[in-house]
Amino acid sequence: MAEWVQQLAYWHWLLLAVGLLFLEIFAPGAFFLWIGLAAGCVGLLLFLQPALAWQAQVLAFAVLSLVLAVSGRWWVRRHPTATDQPASRNERLIPRSSSAAA
Repeated sequence: MAEWVQQLAYWHWLLLAVGLLFLEIFAPGAFFLWIGLAAGCVGLLLFLQPALAWQAQVLAFAVLSLVLAVSGRWWVRRHPTATDQPASRNERLIPRSSSAAA
């Protein structure tokens, strides 16, 4: 296992990125999206700097995953998707009418 980790190539990271983005299709929630983008960034970084040590690759992946997941969550909260569906279960179960008697 240690030998395999030491021989990581850029295409390993790109394959991981594609796999995580594919996983996002089956488990939507925009979590695997950000981690997949982090893996793609590490793959691009390794393509541009092939002598990067595996420790630096894993560290870059961990830091980018954290930064992209937190900033992605922040961005999604600031830019919500418009929908006509109620956001919570309570809103779906309790009907609201505009002419409700007080």
